[in-house]
Amino acid sequence: EACGPNGAGRRTQVCDASGTWGPWSDCQGVDECENGATASGEDSCGIFLEGRILVDCINGQWEATETCSHEEMCADLASHYQTNETAPTEPPFWGTIFTTSELLDSNDPTSYDSLSYVGQGERIMYDRRVANWVTETPHLFNVQFGAAKQIEFQVNPEFTREEAEREVVTYAGPIGRIPGFLLRDVETVWIHRGNNAFGGGNNNLLIHTEQGESYQSSGILEETFIHEATHTSVDQEHQDAPLWVLAQEMDGAWISHYAQDYPQREDLAESMLLYLAAVYWKELISDELYETIVTTIPNRIRYFQCQGFTSALLD
Repeated sequence: EACGPNGAGRRTQVCDASGTWGPWSDCQGVDECENGATASGEDSCGIFLEGRILVDCINGQWEATETCSHEEMCADLASHYQTNETAPTEPPFWGTIFTTSELLDSNDPTSYDSLSYVGQGERIMYDRRVANWVTETPHLFNVQFGAAKQIEFQVNPEFTREEAEREVVTYAGPIGRIPGFLLRDVETVWIHRGNNAFGGGNNNLLIHTEQGESYQSSGILEETFIHEATHTSVDQEHQDAPLWVLAQEMDGAWISHYAQDYPQREDLAESMLLYLAAVYWKELISDELYETIVTTIPNRIRYFQCQGFTSALLD
């Protein structure tokens, strides 16, 4: 009769001279696994070789996937943190958005799908030009990212309706190129004129267009959105998390002077971009930059991996 995973094996009984069935034989020709099953394989993976390549059962045989799982490490993350013997005495960078302009550009896919103009309506927005909250009647656009994420773009009425739509199109594509988890808590985008810094938090991304043009010409627009969206979608949950604080302590270093100067406010955002670069976009950065990242913030990298932060776009 059939036996074993998938019923692919066979076992037999022999009828003896007295007409009595003997015991079943061992199952022969058994498949390795049950079709559709997934398990951790034996091959190590990941920056520090602390993960395991997942294997899928296909036609009764285990086949390696391209997925690296850190499930075992993450189950007891604190015990996998290590004192950073390679910690630099000074942060290697002033600010991480300026380290490379090669990570994302207009040739990369985006989750930005479509926009629709709603009209104008009263909104409270933050404007760095006056360093204060302002009440405006901005142009409103519902902008679709992926299948299920809609963000309201609020464009200062100092722009005409046509100018406002051009600004929305200019920034929606780059915003859609950043990893999907960073858009989780983004509900609105504010767009003003001005040569002022971008911002994150408040379930929002803040844009000043003259500064945006500078970021575009420097090739770091998407990199800047990664930084700011970390403030929006990651800071609140993680900046005081005990395992994050322990990772900071065990690393004994800061990736940038900006992170060092403002450890609670800026370290997550400063570290996030270079974590993504080292883990998911290694082929786009220099060997020197890669080594600097993994020797400066190894435990922060472990922490990010265990949060499931990947480069995947919104579906």
